[in-house]
Formats: sequence, structure tokens, C-alpha cells
Amino acid sequence: MPILIFLGAALLIVIDQITKWAASSNLKPIMDYPIINGWLHLHYSENTGAAFGMFSDCRWIFITVSIVFVIICIGAVIMKKVEHPLCAAAVSMIIAGGVGNLIDRIRLGYVVDFIYVKIINFAIFNVADMCVCIGAVLLGYYILFIYGKSTEDKSGKAKSYANRVHDEEHK
Repeated sequence: MPILIFLGAALLIVIDQITKWAASSNLKPIMDYPIINGWLHLHYSENTGAAFGMFSDCRWIFITVSIVFVIICIGAVIMKKVEHPLCAAAVSMIIAGGVGNLIDRIRLGYVVDFIYVKIINFAIFNVADMCVCIGAVLLGYYILFIYGKSTEDKSGKAKSYANRVHDEEHK
């Protein structure tokens, strides 16, 4: 499973970087392009802060925090702490989002944002931001509702997800 987690993260990082490059190349000169006028726009923005532009100009703090979280996620994968498919998807997305925005912060000094849900005047964001947010929600769901839950085998002993999968594979 670790290879799939890292391949998934790599694919999402490539998608993030391609979309940011396209936004920088095509949107920067015009700044705004309505997809559904008044509802969803592509709007070029250079974000030096965190979500919603908070804590602008704290680049080195964000770089440090991103590196720490990415290392923790990679460590969990390498130490085989990520067994469940939902947890694997979540961790893969968090790694991708962290690395995607980290690349921008190191290379450019800011993060390229370009997706703007204008109807609710929501923050301008990018693919990496979506990965981190969706991954965090999935991980939260996994921790709250799946992690630590086990089923019992015929002898009454609790079985983890990994043991159940192993048993099913060897039937």
C-alpha cells in the first residue's frame, strides 16, 4: 500500500503544479475569468499567507510547519501505520497538498491560488488546498468512526482491519 499512497500523492502534486502553471500563464494577465458568471470564477491570486490570506508574510513558519506535517505523514506510511484505504487516501491527499503548496512557497515566495466560488465570496484556493482540506476531513472521519474499531473472530478475539484483510486474502 505505501507505493500506492506515494504514487497517488505524486499524481496530485503534478495536477496541482500544472494547474498553477496554467493559472500563472493564462490568468495572471487577465486576473479573472468567469466559468459560471457570478458563481464560479478562475481568479489569479498570489497568497503569502495561510488559508483566507491569514498570517501574511510568515513564509518560513509555513514552510517549517508544512515540512513537519509532510514528514509525519510519510513516517506513518513508512512505519506501516496507514493500513485502512480511507486513511491511505487521506494521508496521500495531505502529503500532496502540503508538498504542492510547499513547492510554491519555496520557489516563488507565495502560493498561486485561482479557484474562486464567487456566489458565497469564499476564499480563493487551489488544488493543493483542496487536497489538504479533503484529506483532513477524511482523516478526521477515519479517526472518529473507524480507527480502533474492530470485529471479533469466532474465538471472541478482536481483529484489526489489517488482520481482517489478511484473513480474507488467505481464504
